[in-house]
Amino acid sequence: MTINIVESVNNLIRKVREYPIIAMTDFIISTMGQWFLERRREAYGVTTPLTPRREAILRKRWDEVGSLITLQLNENEYNVMCGELDAIVNLRSKSCTCKVFDIENLPCIHAIVAAGKAQPQNTGELIYSMCSKYYTSEYWLLAYAKTIYPVPPNSQWTDIPEDVIAVQVIAPPEDKTKGRQKINRIPSQGEVPKKKYNCGACGQSGHNSKKCPSRQVPSDVRSTTHV
Repeated sequence: MTINIVESVNNLIRKVREYPIIAMTDFIISTMGQWFLERRREAYGVTTPLTPRREAILRKRWDEVGSLITLQLNENEYNVMCGELDAIVNLRSKSCTCKVFDIENLPCIHAIVAAGKAQPQNTGELIYSMCSKYYTSEYWLLAYAKTIYPVPPNSQWTDIPEDVIAVQVIAPPEDKTKGRQKINRIPSQGEVPKKKYNCGACGQSGHNSKKCPSRQVPSDVRSTTHV
């Protein structure tokens, strides 16, 4: 998997992979609990309807609207004229022919102009209603509302089912491969690692030995040699 969450957690545990499994798990739990606390505090301080990043994007698009001409086609659709790139906005289906509104679920410039044409008195309220609920500060806070508690030592565990106690967990058979154990992550399928080549003459990167500046003969020396 190549999603950002997996990459972040993989980078987090890179230095603790050699720990015993229980110690590594406790480290992950405590770190995730700290992350949740920091983001929960940050979300509590937000006063805008959307998260700060989405709010900034929406306000930037509002500033870029300018004086676009809008023609109402019916109760829900509007034609926003942008020179050669005219767009058709459907406020009911929350879509635009530019596809930005459809993909991001955040009003594009054309949708903002159409909202101003549809409801001049309540433009801001209409624009926010067209945003995905997952961009709201309320959902941002809900995402980190839960508290991650550390696992207490096994001496404090209570009410353990008998069938769980009866299970004996043994270490899996160890099959060591030859060579040094890999520490860095394995690239995902389709991910092409970038190879860096150094010059064979000077050892610097960015060129090869044929184009190495240290081996190039100055022009004045070349002219003198030919003479």
